Amino acid sequence: MCPARDKGQSPAIDPLLALAYHAALVSAFSRWKFYRLVVTLNKRKGLMALAFNLKTKIWQTGALEWWGLIDNEDVYLGRREFPLPPEEGDEWQVRETGEVFRIVDGEIHRLGQRPVEESLW
Repeated sequence: MCPARDKGQSPAIDPLLALAYHAALVSAFSRWKFYRLVVTLNKRKGLMALAFNLKTKIWQTGALEWWGLIDNEDVYLGRREFPLPPEEGDEWQVRETGEVFRIVDGEIHRLGQRPVEESLW
């Protein structure tokens, strides 16, 4: 139940979020930009939800690439190599960059880089 509706009022909607949602539906506005705007607006309001019970903010683009906000920097977390669902202790290497990540205490940590193993197929 929405208390505003009980009083005959419409619930408060962030006008920027509504505009971005509309733009995402009717134009070539990319899903990535929409997600970034939602993350930014929610950060301002302190409403960040925990995805997969992680403390690190993560999102997936329309190209099925996973990104995360680590040390206030957008970091590429990979495509198929990203563990789903991500769980405590999971470790993976991004094929494109060679970076290695691990989930410790609900946060994604960058461990460094390793040489990328080439697959034969």
